[in-house]
Amino acid sequence: MMYYLLCVSLFIAVLLRPCLGVNCDLKEFQTLAGDLRLDATSLPRYEQLISQIRHCQKEDSVDSASELESLINKLSYNAGLIHLTVGQDYKAMKMFETIGSESGSNKDDAYAILADKRLQTLHAQFGEWTGFKGDKDKLVSFLVLNNTIFEKLQMMDFTSAGTELGHLLEISPYHLETLVINVNVLLRELANDGMDNISLGYDLVHSIETILEKHRSILTLKQRLTLHYYASVVQLFILNMEPTHLRKCLNIDMDNPLCKRLTLFSSKMNKINPKRKNILDPQTYSQLTDGMIDWNHIVEFYFVDKKPCIKMPDPTEYNFENNYQLVKYFAEESLKSLFEQELPMASRFNFNVIDPNTLNIATTEYFKFIDTMFCQATVENPATKSKTASFCSKAIKECLTSTQLSEFKSSLRTGEPLSDETLKKTWETYPHLTMHMINQILRKHPKRLSNNMIESLSKFFNGEHLQDAKNKFVKKQIDIIHRLMERHKQQQYQQQQQQQQRFYQQQYQQQQRQQQQQQPPMASNKDYYKILDVSKDAGAKDIRKSYLNLTKKFHPDKQGQLSEKEQKKIQEKMSEINEAYEVLSDETKRNEYDLNRSGNHNGMANGGAQNFDFGRMFQQQGFPFGGNPHFKMNF
Repeated sequence: MMYYLLCVSLFIAVLLRPCLGVNCDLKEFQTLAGDLRLDATSLPRYEQLISQIRHCQKEDSVDSASELESLINKLSYNAGLIHLTVGQDYKAMKMFETIGSESGSNKDDAYAILADKRLQTLHAQFGEWTGFKGDKDKLVSFLVLNNTIFEKLQMMDFTSAGTELGHLLEISPYHLETLVINVNVLLRELANDGMDNISLGYDLVHSIETILEKHRSILTLKQRLTLHYYASVVQLFILNMEPTHLRKCLNIDMDNPLCKRLTLFSSKMNKINPKRKNILDPQTYSQLTDGMIDWNHIVEFYFVDKKPCIKMPDPTEYNFENNYQLVKYFAEESLKSLFEQELPMASRFNFNVIDPNTLNIATTEYFKFIDTMFCQATVENPATKSKTASFCSKAIKECLTSTQLSEFKSSLRTGEPLSDETLKKTWETYPHLTMHMINQILRKHPKRLSNNMIESLSKFFNGEHLQDAKNKFVKKQIDIIHRLMERHKQQQYQQQQQQQQRFYQQQYQQQQRQQQQQQPPMASNKDYYKILDVSKDAGAKDIRKSYLNLTKKFHPDKQGQLSEKEQKKIQEKMSEINEAYEVLSDETKRNEYDLNRSGNHNGMANGGAQNFDFGRMFQQQGFPFGGNPHFKMNF
């Protein structure tokens, strides 16, 4: 058997050179090296060519030894770069270490220098300081921070330790022990701060992914499976995102019980729940129409169906009520599993196991999504209201910050506007809850809503371009605000009219006083009957009819473009018409005017229009010039 293996080995060695088409010729080696590409598929050819050149190095003359060494360095350096691009950092380091490592090798070779720089960078990134020849300040900083972190951990000061770990990972982002400690610290920060801190969740997944990516070659199968499961639980329940690590876990072991069960649960929920963007994305939410989501089916599944959606836990430990409670139970048990055992990797610091019963799990992004979904179902399908209405107040408390919640309560109480920042931020994260808050405020203050609130909401709807929204609940709020805006504009217009009326009345009274003080008695030679184009025995109805016709005829808006002289003539004409109507429409003044014209009475000696009630004319007859606020009356 040994003889057979020896023969085979010799046979392969003999065949190797012809297969490569190389006969220890430097130019042929250089040609083959030039044909190689920088991609993973070329790695076997790099290794074969390097091996062949090394074999020829031992046989070749001294003249080409330096050229062959330089070519090997180039091939080894390029192979190391390829290993880096595919995440095989450890193999890259080994490849760089071979360059210039042999005694008598040329340390000044260009590729040897490049490889050494790469190697020092990788050593610092992975925290492998033995033989490190780079910046010594990095090493000192690493050691100081490392000691500080362990002091913080001894005092159970995880927040401060987490800050220092961040600085340490800036120096050595791939140092395995630091990454393992960081994962443990992040888990404890989640336990202390609440499971709704998505920033900690993202950092946790990132640290786990870095361990899997950079240290895959030294991790055991169990360690890899556990880390993929941890990342999946955090992705699904803390971050409410697609658990991408489940597929990676099952690719390693398709029968892994934890990943398999979580995959079945996730698939089931994806079939029942609306897509996340339908609830959380403002643009998608604003365009939802009836029939796009079967809300009745969702509510039936969670609160009516008697069939458990997943395999029941031990009946002695869990009593099935409905699928909502079962989903909640399953999510809580999955999250607790993160804390019931340590990571399958040791570090110099031994962390105490966290008691999962002390965790506040009910406020993760996953539960916020579920509760907001039920709140949305309340308005999308009112038939489900009896089962889902309570989730609106629950979701408001879960999803709003303390400042936003306080602001909403104040606005609900006083009718004053929500801040632009609160409207924008809640709309960007939980659009339906924003509409729910607006709806609650509008319902609470249907008649005494402040003008500031109306203008604020109108500005918000315009700023988010919601005029073309298809979502009926959004359209309802917009319609209400539109009506309130119209009412507000109408009130403003009426106030302006009243102000103008008071202004004209004051101006008229002032001119009357000036006429009484400065002007002689009204000239009786003005023929008011002729001015109004009525007979002397015309009744009050005919006088008013003629007056209205004349005011329409000579109204400034009816005249088109006039010169300044023509405008003045029109104003004088209107003044005469008003003066004539003022006298002839009042029976007492008309009698005095007739007597004065006949020479038998001087009752108009104090001015024929001194008792004219301008405000009364507005109230009874309306502004005679069509309410044009730009018309200037010349009395």
